[in-house]
Amino acid sequence: MMRRFFRSTALNAPFRVWWPMGRWAVRGASTSSSAVKETAKMPGFEFSTPNFSLDGGMDVDAENLVKDLVTSPVTELNFVRDMYGPWLVLTEELQGELFIDHDRMVYLRPANGLGFGVGRIDVADSSLTGIAFSLQLEAYTYPVTSTMPPCEPIALDVTGLLKRVESASGDYATFSLVATWRKKDGTS
Repeated sequence: MMRRFFRSTALNAPFRVWWPMGRWAVRGASTSSSAVKETAKMPGFEFSTPNFSLDGGMDVDAENLVKDLVTSPVTELNFVRDMYGPWLVLTEELQGELFIDHDRMVYLRPANGLGFGVGRIDVADSSLTGIAFSLQLEAYTYPVTSTMPPCEPIALDVTGLLKRVESASGDYATFSLVATWRKKDGTS
């Protein structure tokens, strides 16, 4: 079950995250899980990653969510314990599962078609204001109906901050990577 979430700051659509305690995290107005599935499918996310599921969750009202979730900067990090493993990616350009390996290599499994991605993540030293990261990723993604893979990869530079998200009651905690995704040609 995926506990971590990687989200573009440019994406303003409501979203939900599967939490270990079976709650949904909701940004914006509360909606049904079927509405969330439809919202996520509009840019192409088809829920085909092995570590992410919307099944079995419960709706949480946005007002209650604001009271329950506490976001804070991360000032201490054990890379293998805290970063290693699968992360859900929901951006306008890419959706899927980003696997961060112990050697800081990054692998993308797209959720909305065929292809793959390979990259590297670098994490800055911790400070009182938090921990910044940068990620370089090249991805070849294409629809299932394509007869040929693309000739050129999508080359992305990702920069952002590592955030800790936890419930006010302390029942659960996870990390979120809040980032800006830019194509290497300068477009976002």
